[in-house]
Amino acid sequence: MTAEELLNYILSFLKNTKSEEEKVTEELRIKELEQQDLLHELEISKLNACEMAYITKRLIQVRKERRKIKNDLEKIRLLRRFTERQNAKNLNGEIATLLHELKKVNNIQKYGKYKPRILKDLKCGKGESK
Repeated sequence: MTAEELLNYILSFLKNTKSEEEKVTEELRIKELEQQDLLHELEISKLNACEMAYITKRLIQVRKERRKIKNDLEKIRLLRRFTERQNAKNLNGEIATLLHELKKVNNIQKYGKYKPRILKDLKCGKGESK
């Protein structure tokens, strides 16, 4: 991964924590509704032993998925609190500026031409190199 790719990734990450939190919160809401559906099925329906075992197994799976989502959400909220601080907002601007400067340096290095300072008779100074 190049420096530019890493900085772009960090900048994108810092800018997208709110939308990521919203997405994961919605996933959690859906898992909680699934859980409620299964609990109501156990409560209301007349189920035989096999059906109860099947619903219970599904409930356990939903609870595991819900726990993983809650753990992820806890981490995302921690990161979001960080990105909302003034220092992090300044960091966003500094990373964007750094990316711009890196792009300029890359262009100069890729397309730049050398202008001899003393030896004016060299081919590289007349555009005759490579």
